[in-house]
Amino acid sequence: MEAKFYIECGEPKVQINGEWNALSLFLESDSSFPDAIKHIELRKQKQWMGNTSVLRIVSGSLYEVSTELDISLKPVQLYQKQLLKLVSAWFAFEKDNVPKVISV
Repeated sequence: MEAKFYIECGEPKVQINGEWNALSLFLESDSSFPDAIKHIELRKQKQWMGNTSVLRIVSGSLYEVSTELDISLKPVQLYQKQLLKLVSAWFAFEKDNVPKVISV
């Protein structure tokens, strides 16, 4: 999975595998909530709903990130470690605003 962090119109943005999807929306909006990170770290079984995103465990440590706001945004499945790495990279990107591409 490849994440491209970039600046568009002065705002930090992210594309996952070349597209803007539910995971992109989660990183840009709901990943700043401490409850979201705690939910992921603790692998809580109940789904977590933020302002724009829904996190749920599919099985084991496999998560699905989706949204109920726009059905055209594809849901994304990824593992807990990948999700935590992306959130960490997003926080670093917001801090330094240096475009980059990472693979997780």
